[in-house]
Formats: sequence, C-alpha cells, structure tokens
Amino acid sequence: SDIITSRCLSSNLIKLIPLLDKDRQLAAIHLLDELRIRCAGPALVACWLSEDEDVRFKAGVALQDVNSRRAYRLLLKIVDTHADVWRREQACYLLSFARDVSLTGEFGRIFSDPGQPPAVRAQAAEGLAYVLGYSDRRTSIHRKAVEALLPGLQDPAVEVRFWTCFALGNLRARRTIANLQRLVDEDDEICPTWWHVRDEAADAISQIRGEPVQSRQRIPM
Repeated sequence: SDIITSRCLSSNLIKLIPLLDKDRQLAAIHLLDELRIRCAGPALVACWLSEDEDVRFKAGVALQDVNSRRAYRLLLKIVDTHADVWRREQACYLLSFARDVSLTGEFGRIFSDPGQPPAVRAQAAEGLAYVLGYSDRRTSIHRKAVEALLPGLQDPAVEVRFWTCFALGNLRARRTIANLQRLVDEDDEICPTWWHVRDEAADAISQIRGEPVQSRQRIPM
C-alpha cells in the first residue's frame, strides 16, 4: 500500500513539474533526486534542457543519481543529434557521472565515432574511465574498452589524447605503457584549462604501476 501510494505521488509530482514556478520546481527536482525516482528520468531531462541555470544544474545533479535507463536514451540522443556541441558534451558528462557500467558500449561507440566533436569524444573517454575504473582487467568488457581507447593516443585533437591518457590510467591498462611513454617523450601540447598531455601520460603510467600520482596545477589559457 505504501509503495503504491508513493508511486502515485511521484507520478503526480512528475506531471506537475512543468506547471510549477521555479522555487517549487527546484524543490520537486530535489525530492525526486532524494527518493531516487527512476521514472522521473525523462522529466528531469526536460528540466535539464531548461534555459534557467539553477533548474538545469539541479536537474543535472538528479540525473546523475536516479540511474534512469529512459533518461540515458534521451541523453544519448542529445549526444548524437543536438545542434549545440556544448549540450552534447554536457549530456555525455551526465552519463559519465551516472557511473553505470551498462553505458560502456555507448561510450566506446561515441569515442570511436569520427563524426563526433573532439570535446564529446574526450568526454566519452572520461566516461569509460569512471564506469570501468578499477574493474577486472581480465574481462572482455575491459579489453574492448582498452582497444577502443588506444587510437585516441594518436588523435589530432589534444583533448582526445589527454582524456585517453586519463582513461587508460584509470583502467590500469598495463599493455599501453609503451604507447603512453611515447607521449611523455614527445607530446608537449597543453589540453586547455588542464596541463600538458605528456604530464597526463606520465600520471597514467604512475597510476597503472600503482605509484603515487603527482599533484598538478592547471595551466590557465
């Protein structure tokens, strides 16, 4: 009885969200987030597409928590088709921080798609880092992710190379150490707002070997 009542209340609240003023809308999003209401996913995506920065932020936080497969599908459509590259990158960011291993294949697809903007592909690499970080290296899903990522170390886009290093470090991909070392020796380019690719490659090698990773200061651009 309590479960049915809760579902009814959640359903009614979801329907009301577009009709609420901003303060009540923010409160409703917060409640759906706290209760982890998965069926709220599509409504939260609609709120995230709002032009209001506060609503967009609150909905984004909720989307990272509710693990809604229906929301994933909508966000993936945004990643693939939205006219605004920033929106595409941010949709991929939200998927990354859902940290759901079921998204591994989608991140690999996005990363390997030359038609995707570099910023989106870089975000997909970060997504792979989060969903498979410290996963079992003996599994096929881990091996396929490493195979998908490897070409990124030679990508023309600096942000793709940078985040590929980050991902391979998180995945502890030992067989990529020689590839990473080449970037340490040769890649002097700076990833905007971060640091040199060579430094990220060095950090990846340290992470793979289980050694301390150096603390770095971002380089302003």
